[in-house]
Amino acid sequence: MKNEEKIQLLKFNISRFDHYYASVNFKSSFLVLGNLSLFSFLFLNKTGVNGVCIILSSVLSVLSLVFTLLAIAPYLKGNINYRSNIFFGEIANKTDFKNDIENLQEKDYLDDLVEQNKYLSIGLKNKFELLNKATWFFIFNIIVFLFTIIIFV
Repeated sequence: MKNEEKIQLLKFNISRFDHYYASVNFKSSFLVLGNLSLFSFLFLNKTGVNGVCIILSSVLSVLSLVFTLLAIAPYLKGNINYRSNIFFGEIANKTDFKNDIENLQEKDYLDDLVEQNKYLSIGLKNKFELLNKATWFFIFNIIVFLFTIIIFV
């Protein structure tokens, strides 16, 4: 594969990762809204509801929200020995970014894209693992909610 083809492939991957990062934020919004809705409904109707169910639902909501918030936290880690012309955190710290770009070689750009693909993938994997945990706590919360509605309301 030629360098130009590699560059196009790696840029395509980064655009896909951007889409997946956006989906983490969208799913997180749903989880926050869903958890707050379930908790609010049980709290507002607490007079006829078993206290254990409210406590259990509250704990599940908090756990889901914690994992959700961790999932949407920015992923700013990377290779500390690596100087990128793509990563915004690295660009922001550069004193002469224009000069770096003007002197950038194709091989260096390709290496930078490879590193970016790697670290974006790591960040995305971590975010989806956290989102998966948040989703399971939300599912358990729905089960508790339905049980509570059927039995107590």
